[in-house]
Amino acid sequence: MKNILYLQSRSLCLWVLLFGFAGSLHAQVKNINRQVAGRGNTPEEAIVNGLIEAINQVNGVKVDALKDISSSFREVYSEVKGEKPTTELVDDNRLKQKVVLSSKGYVKSYTVNNTRKIPDGRWEASLTVVVPEYFSPGQDKSALRRMAITLFRAAKPQFAFGLGQMSAADVSRRLNQKLVSQMTQARKFRVLDQQFDLEIGKQFDRLEDGKARPEELARAGRKLGADYVLVGTINSFNLKQQVVKPGFGLPDEILNTANVIVEFRVIEVATQQTMWSNELNLLFDNNELARLVPRLDADQLPQALLGRAADEIVNEILDVIYPIKVAHVDGENAILNQGGKRVKIGTYYKVEGEAKWIVDPDTGLKFKVGGSNTSTIVITEVMPKYSRAKIVEGNKDLKVGQVCRRTQVKIVAAPPSGEK
Repeated sequence: MKNILYLQSRSLCLWVLLFGFAGSLHAQVKNINRQVAGRGNTPEEAIVNGLIEAINQVNGVKVDALKDISSSFREVYSEVKGEKPTTELVDDNRLKQKVVLSSKGYVKSYTVNNTRKIPDGRWEASLTVVVPEYFSPGQDKSALRRMAITLFRAAKPQFAFGLGQMSAADVSRRLNQKLVSQMTQARKFRVLDQQFDLEIGKQFDRLEDGKARPEELARAGRKLGADYVLVGTINSFNLKQQVVKPGFGLPDEILNTANVIVEFRVIEVATQQTMWSNELNLLFDNNELARLVPRLDADQLPQALLGRAADEIVNEILDVIYPIKVAHVDGENAILNQGGKRVKIGTYYKVEGEAKWIVDPDTGLKFKVGGSNTSTIVITEVMPKYSRAKIVEGNKDLKVGQVCRRTQVKIVAAPPSGEK
């Protein structure tokens, strides 16, 4: 039997793999009892339809998923009873175990109260079904949009990096980890990491073998679809080294340059439309690389370069969908609604004035334009979920909700008192 929920749950986050750890986070599973009735051409079909009704009442599962679960149930009944319809198996414990297991967490247990033939010639089954409902720990994030971050493709199987080579698969894997980390810390999306498909598959194999409790299966059954998918191609990831001989008895010098080119796009799943697309082209000379990784460590340098690339990609996407905003104002200080790796101490932001909608004369579509810059702020403290900033120039009267855009502005300190 195909593992239906495995096929539909490949985008579950890594925490799905760590069920025991999830329990330590005080995750909750509530068992919901449902009295339902199902009808069908056979007793088994009536029972299946009753189970589907109970699942739908508790979890509101999508129609396509219900069809797959129903097909899975029917296959179980067919395997156990053969082709001939019979009412003898409705309370068979072996059959119940198989049905519960095939539900992959949507059903903990069920009891068939009775089956009867109704006037129209069909069968009706009355059931008591126990459906586990999983509640994620922490605040309810169900309203957040969901983004799946895929492993990026590569333009070539190997990239020249210094004196050696780096496999494209390794580069893509490392970049994926950075993107997931950056996007997760922004706390604007429910991030679905598709890098761990193989591990998730092994975990579901363990569940299918009956080695997990129904409460654990409920966590797996809470599958997550995606509103957006981040895809891309790594075109270049290179480190070049040039030996310079200064002469006069001086030792040779090694000058390093690096280049990272990544195409990326954000696709809206429902419409298949590309919401944003761009090409990131980063160039690093020897001095920039030295600042990035002081000792140019061979292991740290790839991580640092990919970290910078992920930072730029995530910042650009969030600037389009979820720009940083003022969340609280206290005199000349402000709290911004994003922190983590996206925000750096010492970075300057221009705070936009009140935005307005403008109509494109060519397409008739509206687009939002921020008002004239009103203030310049500098980041003074960064926390995982927010950051603090201080007004250094412009209007001192900030408002909650104003958009903040990164800027390269440099603030020159005023001369000491008495100097001209």
